[in-house]
Amino acid sequence: MKKISKWITALSITFTSVAAVAADIPATSIMDNYVGAGYGSDVYGGESQFDIDQMVVSRTGTTMSVGIYTAFSGNDNYQMGDLFMSADPSNPDANPWNPAPNDRYSDSSSSNTGTDWNYAYTIRDWSGTHDDRYNDRDDTSGRGRLVSGFDQDDLRTSSENHGNRSRADQAVSLNASSYYNRRQYHAYDNIHSGWSNWNTTDNVYSMNGISYNLISFEFDVAGTALATANQIAFRWAMSCANDIIEGLVSINGDGPVDVPEPETLLLLLLGLGGIVARRKIGSQKMQPAVL
Repeated sequence: MKKISKWITALSITFTSVAAVAADIPATSIMDNYVGAGYGSDVYGGESQFDIDQMVVSRTGTTMSVGIYTAFSGNDNYQMGDLFMSADPSNPDANPWNPAPNDRYSDSSSSNTGTDWNYAYTIRDWSGTHDDRYNDRDDTSGRGRLVSGFDQDDLRTSSENHGNRSRADQAVSLNASSYYNRRQYHAYDNIHSGWSNWNTTDNVYSMNGISYNLISFEFDVAGTALATANQIAFRWAMSCANDIIEGLVSINGDGPVDVPEPETLLLLLLGLGGIVARRKIGSQKMQPAVL
């Protein structure tokens, strides 16, 4: 019986450790249908400059990868926005996304939706000092990091207006960091990862006469709700908010899981335990009787 107990103990430990591992998120697309109906319906200004087609999200282990397919590319007039994310830290299965239905025409603070955007991958932006030498927002590549601990007052919002169809007051990034007497100030309280590189790949594909670029972000989410959540909301826009993409990625239900199912492990445990027990009984029967 000691051997049986060892098998069950070992398998129980394996079962517990594997079951605690968060599932990977396979590459999942968020299409640009949050405001308007995608191409040509929600873009202010030229579609060939601002249209966003889709966002593709994946999580492998604790590495989050986000790709944004857009005609936009950073320049001096319109800059890269930050990637906002939301996940419930108390319930990994909770839906954190609360979109505003009239976001397209709104110019009030509610235009940033009712979602609690509690994480942001913020692009390195220390433009308050040093003659903008640390500002990566007007480039097609640079550095960024995962942060949290900001609120509405810490947001930088768009100031573009287009007649009655305003995109003013849309959340696009966090306020710039700055230095004062060699002390650094941020629009956030928590830093969750070191600096990582982001980049833009030009002309990935064409559609409706528009050439789309790929803006790629990759960063570590270890120790945050983003590492374990089964539902995560995402939002991104360029500094003018001439187009916005926002949506929810969910791996509940039929989403694939890269770790063994608990039921499978339990059956394996019971099966191996039964095999060991049968061998034990069989060996006892074969032993000669003691006179």
